[in-house]
Amino acid sequence: MPLLRSPNKSIDMAEHGPRPGPSRELFANEYYDDTPPLLFCDDTTSLSSTRPATPTILTPIDPLSANTNPSRTVTKAPATLAGKPGRAGRADPGTGHSSRTAPTAKSLSSNPTIAEVQRLLAKINDAIQASGNLRRDIKNDVLSSTKLIEDLLLANPDSVHLAPTQADPMDTANLVRSVVREELARVRAPTPAPAPSSSFAEIARTPKVITPSVPNSAPPKSRPAIIVSSKAPVLNPAETFKTWKESITFRDTNFAPAAVKYVSNNKLRVEFDTAQQRDITLRKIEAKHDSQIRAEASKMLSPMIVLKGVPESIPSEELTGIITGQNDSIKAAAQSESDLVFKFKRANRNKNLYNAVFIASPSVWTAVIRANKVNLDHLRIHAEEYVPVLQCYKCLQYGHTRARCTAPNPICSHCADPHHEFKTCPKRKDESEMRCHNCAQHAKESNSTTLVNHSATSLQCPRMTTMISRIRSRT
Repeated sequence: MPLLRSPNKSIDMAEHGPRPGPSRELFANEYYDDTPPLLFCDDTTSLSSTRPATPTILTPIDPLSANTNPSRTVTKAPATLAGKPGRAGRADPGTGHSSRTAPTAKSLSSNPTIAEVQRLLAKINDAIQASGNLRRDIKNDVLSSTKLIEDLLLANPDSVHLAPTQADPMDTANLVRSVVREELARVRAPTPAPAPSSSFAEIARTPKVITPSVPNSAPPKSRPAIIVSSKAPVLNPAETFKTWKESITFRDTNFAPAAVKYVSNNKLRVEFDTAQQRDITLRKIEAKHDSQIRAEASKMLSPMIVLKGVPESIPSEELTGIITGQNDSIKAAAQSESDLVFKFKRANRNKNLYNAVFIASPSVWTAVIRANKVNLDHLRIHAEEYVPVLQCYKCLQYGHTRARCTAPNPICSHCADPHHEFKTCPKRKDESEMRCHNCAQHAKESNSTTLVNHSATSLQCPRMTTMISRIRSRT
């Protein structure tokens, strides 16, 4: 049913008691002014005898919108004057108010219009309470507004007479629906509901999807490079780099080195984008007779592979023939005998087995890596890339072995003590005493905070991984 504003300003506010509902600020424009409160009515009531004979009927006002002030269309009610037969009650001459007794809850609920409003308000309250994606302030505003509507309805059921055409419960239902829609429109779009969880049985019945790992399809490509060394004795690669910068300039060219890397024996590896840039740099160094550096073109390394777990019963000399004859993809990739050459053996944890290392051409290397397994007589042997990292177990440096080491004293690979080897280290069973000599030296020279709490021979050592990357870049 519509909300109406009473035109009679002589009604005592104390007659209605405290106004329930939202805060003063929310409905300041509609309720808390010098105008009496909004009243509800139905088609069975009329104005009291103190009100004008022709009451002013206003269009509905949105009670939930604090910022709206809709224009009100004034219409005239039917000529049902106060005091004539058919009015609900007579006015008290002393007070000007109706002497009719206050309605009871039972009488109110029997009114179909009031019952419809109460049903809609209850439905709105249930929907708002059940909603989990509304902001708390919006939810409280809607609930307070519906409570205010119900209180006003019960407090003033017969204060205004409505024309019969405006007493349709559907008008009230539409009004309430529009108000709720306006409030809900302020709320952002709800988040999508989570997908229903599957039971363990459903998951178990789902076929397993296996994504095969994609091995490297080609050996890593390297850039043209030169190896630079100092003619004068130096203590570390940083001194060689300083001499390199003082001995050559690239200001008279249209290029610069792509990368400069430290390598073993205090040397540098200087890489270029093209072979032409590399050759120009070599000629510049050779043309300068008083140059303090030596330079030579870096030799490319052939890619290598390793077969792990070859039985000792198979001689290493026969491996190449067996592999090319028993594996069609490798046979098709090998154009000559030099495309797959056995290089050396490596120890295996099983004394009855050994690991075989081969030098391969790029096409054979690719075929072996893609196959991942090599047919060898009755077995299928695992094959993978081999990176030839040489590390001396005496001085712990890279690029040479113990047999060619010139260091005067050994260094422990476990605790970095310069007076004993790992075999005689008294702390080798204590992991808290691990200290990498190479990482400690690098951190000292570069003033960095490299972690050193690991063995110098560990494959996870940062210096070891750096050396592996450098070797791969040369193949």
